[in-house]
Amino acid sequence: MFAGAPAGWHDSLPERYSQLQTTGGWFNFDFVGSDGWISARNEHADCEMWSRHPEIREPIRRQFPNSKCPRSSQQTAIETLVKNIDQGTPSLCSGEYGREVLEIAIALRESDLRGSQKMELPLADRSLKSG
Repeated sequence: MFAGAPAGWHDSLPERYSQLQTTGGWFNFDFVGSDGWISARNEHADCEMWSRHPEIREPIRRQFPNSKCPRSSQQTAIETLVKNIDQGTPSLCSGEYGREVLEIAIALRESDLRGSQKMELPLADRSLKSG
């Protein structure tokens, strides 16, 4: 962290999950599992996955395909949506996919709040929220 740079943590998440630089910065996410983790940096422009070597159990980095993007995935998503509206073309990602992703995010948060309890999908409790 840069000296004097304001940063905030969401109240319900430990700092290992989410960091927000409040001066035009970025989000960083680390999803930590029992045998590895996924890191998304710079608004998802840089992603990597760490797991354990199956034989020696040492951590190994696995690169996501095309993980080094020159801009954030959010910018690409908005530009693509505008293009779909302008050209009347269907979106590559349906609202159903978005709902499923939101449910996964809610399950990740709820698992952490419950002490890393395993969550079954689809979630039985439809009243859970993301924040």
